[in-house]
Amino acid sequence: MIDTDLIVNLLRHHGHTVEAVVPVANDAGEYEFSIDGTLLSLAETRQLLEHEDARKRASRLSHHPSSQLSKPVGPH
Repeated sequence: MIDTDLIVNLLRHHGHTVEAVVPVANDAGEYEFSIDGTLLSLAETRQLLEHEDARKRASRLSHHPSSQLSKPVGPH
């Protein structure tokens, strides 16, 4: 069973507006999510969350102090 409440909470935590979760009648266990005015399948919704998580992780790594060690500091 798919935990649609968890997905909705994650989307809202990421700043999205979730208007509706719609079960797809001819595909048992499949859902569509109305997110920020766009209807996305479950697979597209997962891709959106994965993309945002990857972007957030990359942003944190680029601001981490250890990432500054590899950058040259002034002329040598």
